[in-house]
Amino acid sequence: MTPHESILLSAARLGLRNSSILHGICQKADGSSVYSEIDLDLHYGNKGGKFSSGGAKFKSTGRRFTLELGESQLMLKGELYSNGDWIEDKIDISPCIVVKDGQFVFEHYDGTLGRDGWLANIAERIPLVGYFIAGLHRRHGNQDQPRRAIAHCTNSTIVTAVVFIAERAMGPLGGFAMAFLSTPLAILVKNGVADGINDPRIRAQFEITVKQALVDSFKNNRWGNYLAIAVWLSKRISGVIEGTLSRTWLALSFIGKSIRSWWTGDDKVPNEWVSMATRESVQTKDRRI
Repeated sequence: MTPHESILLSAARLGLRNSSILHGICQKADGSSVYSEIDLDLHYGNKGGKFSSGGAKFKSTGRRFTLELGESQLMLKGELYSNGDWIEDKIDISPCIVVKDGQFVFEHYDGTLGRDGWLANIAERIPLVGYFIAGLHRRHGNQDQPRRAIAHCTNSTIVTAVVFIAERAMGPLGGFAMAFLSTPLAILVKNGVADGINDPRIRAQFEITVKQALVDSFKNNRWGNYLAIAVWLSKRISGVIEGTLSRTWLALSFIGKSIRSWWTGDDKVPNEWVSMATRESVQTKDRRI
């Protein structure tokens, strides 16, 4: 979607008539304005009390439909009937209802695998991987999505690099602390990259708030400390596994020796078994420390 196709940028005086007819004034490519309308009942359905994009006939199983315009969303709200109950629900129609040549047009939006879907949103935030996703966006002609991917990926990559260095120098706790300390810098860089985004829906994702800073801190800590935690766990687990295997081997050997002693009538435990068990126990304890 280009900026001039966004219903949030290229349409005004939006309203809802007869519960499903979206109408408003749309701007054409030459700058002129024209009236347009579209029947949402042909493109949205009721699926278990939830609005579904790409369906139809939500109007026949619903009531009290309204339109709510926000800075980055255009919500269709209402009560949908399902299993004997009326369920309040809403859906953002701005990703699917676009303006083309002064007319409202429905374009199906894949919320999972699409350019704005949750899968792309997750991949964009993975250190270094997000740059590859940005290249895919660019290859498909998207304008704002590559900037979004670069912004998110740069944020997580900066923190990951800082955490990796801190973990090597100060251990896991140092990496954990540096994830939080490096977040403000990463947010500044991220929002600097996002300044060129024109789509208001995407740009709204980069508004700096205290809540976002805290959320980003935990997100960055999650991505950045994966490596630090993995290194730490590998060191700890290796010692535990070795100690467990040693104790298991000694236990099986001792059981075997006991059975043999019972069978032969010799119940004396050799001194080398006792010294070996003591030595393995001390070594395992040292590894844990």
